[in-house]
Amino acid sequence: MKKFLLIILIACASIANAAQMKHFNMNIGDSIPSEEIVSYFSKWFNLPNNTSFIKAKVLTDNNGKKHYRYDQYIGDVLVEGGQILVHSYNGYVQDINGVVLESNIAQSPVKNKIVAKAK
Repeated sequence: MKKFLLIILIACASIANAAQMKHFNMNIGDSIPSEEIVSYFSKWFNLPNNTSFIKAKVLTDNNGKKHYRYDQYIGDVLVEGGQILVHSYNGYVQDINGVVLESNIAQSPVKNKIVAKAK
């Protein structure tokens, strides 16, 4: 029984070490159109496979600045606390902030080919 519990503990520690929540705040500076911002998330963050971001809310403040909230999903599962807030003006992103679940596991092309062949 002790060995079984030790194996479970090691497995849970490995899973917890494979991903972490990352807090961030980035100034973009009016160079990216608002409608293209989601395509940049995977370039800026080390996201787990099958990650997507769904627009959950859009608010416009009194100054005409739009604030978009994107929720993070892995597959069909909502990542609790995984959100990116995008702040734009005149159709261009000014800055973003939020929290994303990042993977600590490097994605190598060789590993991906092996998984693809297995499926």
